[in-house]
Order: sequence, then C-alpha cells, then structure tokens
Amino acid sequence: MRPIDKIRAYIEKELIRDHQMKDLKEDQSLFETGVLDSMGIIKLTAYIETEFNIKISDQELIPDNFDRLCSIEKLISQKTESRIG
Repeated sequence: MRPIDKIRAYIEKELIRDHQMKDLKEDQSLFETGVLDSMGIIKLTAYIETEFNIKISDQELIPDNFDRLCSIEKLISQKTESRIG
C-alpha cells in the first residue's frame, strides 16, 4: 500500500466526521474542506511518525506540508529517502 493510501485511510477513519467527505482526492485541500485543523495535524503527525518511523520537526509543521495528501506523501518520501541515503 502506498503511503498516500495509508494516510487517506487514517484521515477518513480517524479525522473525518462528515461521511460525505470520504474518498479524498490527492490534490484536495484538507484545510479548506475543514478536514484538518490544528488538533488534526497533531494526531496526523503522531500517526505518520509511528507508521513510517520518521520524525517530523517543528520547522516541517507548516501548512504547505499538510494541506493535501500529495504534499503529505512528498514529505514522507523526503524523510524516508534522507534516512536511507
């Protein structure tokens, strides 16, 4: 399963209350739709760090990294590649 699919599944199960918001698109804004807020970012960050065995720094906790599923996947890829490389 791709990282983006794991993230989507987590968000849909744990953070979305409105059943009409299911089936998130990769480039859909999670902030504009109300899917993510400050508490949601904290929960999502904890999940990502555990699931992908990475550490997200305070400097990386910016909207650009968490606004869209594709942005989150890019952050995860960068963190895992830097750990390997």
